[in-house]
Amino acid sequence: MEKGEAMTGVFLQGGGAKGAFQAGALYGLHKRGVKFQMASGTSIGAVNLYFMLTGNVEKLREVWTNVEVPKFDHDYANIGRVIDNEPIIKILRGLPDKGGEIKKAHVNHVLVKDSKIFEQRSEIASLDKESRLRNIKYSSLLPRHGAGKESKERIVGKFNSEKVFELFKRDVEKGIYEGFRLDGGIMNNCFMEPFLENPVDRLFLIVFKMDFAVPHEIEKTYGKRLSVICPRRDFDIGDTLRFEREFCRSWFERGEYAARGIEL
Repeated sequence: MEKGEAMTGVFLQGGGAKGAFQAGALYGLHKRGVKFQMASGTSIGAVNLYFMLTGNVEKLREVWTNVEVPKFDHDYANIGRVIDNEPIIKILRGLPDKGGEIKKAHVNHVLVKDSKIFEQRSEIASLDKESRLRNIKYSSLLPRHGAGKESKERIVGKFNSEKVFELFKRDVEKGIYEGFRLDGGIMNNCFMEPFLENPVDRLFLIVFKMDFAVPHEIEKTYGKRLSVICPRRDFDIGDTLRFEREFCRSWFERGEYAARGIEL
């Protein structure tokens, strides 16, 4: 980036299949000519960030509006203590690097060590492809509490990330997840610190709650240079794992619509 060049940043919150709304908003902003030089993302936000980092905005739209249900039956769900995200990482691995506008891309995940969790942060734009994907895999790898066979419908229908993360923390204290690297949203789903450490000229937050509370320091730093894009209605419990074509297509369209209403 040239010295003195105006910089625009975007924060991408974590939320699983709710990322369809986020992707739609990104696409809508792109169609309006918005270009991002800096981004931070956690979980599905890190996934969407990778599309932007590699210049695959049209592919972002194609993937989210034509979602194929992952291989996620009751036997598969019983393997280990995580909800495997390899189908998503496989999609990212297949993307060509077209050299997107983003020059600084920050993602986070948590490391379990000595029965405690520690946030790990990485700037991935400067890394090679496999290192980028490894960090994104960690950032979007959800824990799964408990054992026993459950149907896909039951797992999806009752999934509540806040409850899952609380149960996960109890399991951590028992030593169950020692050495694991997992979803960044467990500890920090408002990963905006990079925009305080290196402020940009304009900042967009793409989030999943109507009443999202902007962190005080972000509000104080950016004021009118801050734009928050959020849905017009809240998501339901269970929507985090609803990687279904019509659900994702509908929310992508809502995200794109929301982006049209933002003053640039």
